[in-house]
Amino acid sequence: MIDAMKRISIALPRTRAYIAGIGVAAFFGVIIVLILNLSLPRGRIPESELPANAKNADMQFQKIHYTSTNEQGIKEWELTAITANYFRGKKLAEFEKVDVTFYYKQGRVFTLRGDIGRLNMETKDITLTGNVIGTSNDGYRFQTQSLLYNAQKRQAETDDKAILEGPQFNLEGKGMIVDIEKEKVFLLSDVHAREKK
Repeated sequence: MIDAMKRISIALPRTRAYIAGIGVAAFFGVIIVLILNLSLPRGRIPESELPANAKNADMQFQKIHYTSTNEQGIKEWELTAITANYFRGKKLAEFEKVDVTFYYKQGRVFTLRGDIGRLNMETKDITLTGNVIGTSNDGYRFQTQSLLYNAQKRQAETDDKAILEGPQFNLEGKGMIVDIEKEKVFLLSDVHAREKK
C-alpha cells in the first residue's frame, strides 16, 4: 500500500416560521447537492482566502454528508463535516471538523481528517488544514498540518513536516505526496527514521 521513498524519489439564515425554515433548508440542500455533482473543468484551488467570518457565507449547513462519483457513477470519495459554509461568489465551501474517505478499486479505504476543509466546487480540489491525519484500512498512517488534494491527478501534497507510520517503519520528513491512484506515499526531503512508540 505505502511506498516511502527518499526522493525520497451550512445553519441557514433564520426564518420567522419553523415550517418555512425546513422547506428552505431542504430546497438549498438539493441545490448544493446538484451543484457539487456537476462535472466542471478542473484546476487548482484559487489563491484567495475565504472570509474568516461565517456570517459572510451565502448558505450554512450542519452535519454535512456528500458523495463524489466519477463519470461512470462509481463512488470516488465521501465527505462528512460538522458544519459547512458556502460562498457562492468564490464557488467554495468551507467545512469544520471534516473527514474525507477515498475508495480504491480493490476495496481498500483511505481516510483524511482535518480541522478545516475547503472544497472548490468547480474542480473538486480539497484543502485540509490543522491536525491533518491520514489512515488506511491496512495499517498505515500519516500526520501533517496541511494537505492539498488535486482531484484531476488524484494526488494530495504538502510542503509541511510529515510523519509516516507503517507496520514496520516510522519515518519523518519535509514535504509529502500521497498518490491516491497508485496507493503510494512519498516523503520528499530531510527524511529520517523515528523511534517507534
